[in-house]
Amino acid sequence: MTNFPRALRAFVLGAVIAVFVLAVILADRTEAPAPVHVDTSADRVAAMLDANDCWTGEGPKGVIPGHSVVDLGAGPEYRSSEVGFAIWLDGKPGRLFGFCR
Repeated sequence: MTNFPRALRAFVLGAVIAVFVLAVILADRTEAPAPVHVDTSADRVAAMLDANDCWTGEGPKGVIPGHSVVDLGAGPEYRSSEVGFAIWLDGKPGRLFGFCR
């Protein structure tokens, strides 16, 4: 009977080591999730300005802007002209890229 506790301790120690080794092996096989990327590139902004008949600088004569392309922190967006005017004239946070018809 004196060998039983010693054998039990050896078995428990072996099981703990096996679980640790298995955890290390499986941890190496997990892949990191793909990073989230918000496209704020100049090409995307240019495409949005072109697709929505927008302008930068002085607008066409007699045209009142109805929309704008802005970035409020989540990337370029097509929004109402009020949002663009709030950034441009009132100093609201964000970036104005252009106004649109």
